[in-house]
Amino acid sequence: MVAYLRCEAAGFIDALRCELTPGCPHHSHVTVLRPRPLDADTAELAERCRQILSRFDSFEIELGDVSVFESTRVIKVSLKSGISELRTLHDILNAGPLAQEDDFPFVPHVTLCQEAPPERFDEFLEAARVRWAAYQGSRRVRVESLTLVCQREDGTWADLAELPLGQPQPVRAF
Repeated sequence: MVAYLRCEAAGFIDALRCELTPGCPHHSHVTVLRPRPLDADTAELAERCRQILSRFDSFEIELGDVSVFESTRVIKVSLKSGISELRTLHDILNAGPLAQEDDFPFVPHVTLCQEAPPERFDEFLEAARVRWAAYQGSRRVRVESLTLVCQREDGTWADLAELPLGQPQPVRAF
């Protein structure tokens, strides 16, 4: 389950990911639930998630700085805001047929590079920091939906269902 970045920064991040990891098949996103085997029917699962997500308003995240998960050497863009909303969605969705114990604490982020060659890691990290610091566009992203994805054998993803978050209702005068 991912929140695709649908914003100006997404194209920049996609290009940067491809510089660091040529052929990277994934569009820029924040993972809400990491990949896991599923035994449930996809349509039923999507409907269950749709009902859950309809209770949550869309929200904004703000992209932060480039940093590293030291234990895995993943280069990422951290988030400055929207973290609590993403953690809440993670915790609520990580139940029932989607339940799985995570190997690491859930930390919302945008992955830039994983599995960098060890001898080039510092070079990749510095390149990511310099390029991201030079980005002059907005770093704010509105999260209006999550997407249920399935990883194919070739490593690419199939989007199974786009699941909109509930929309704030206007206040009506009586």
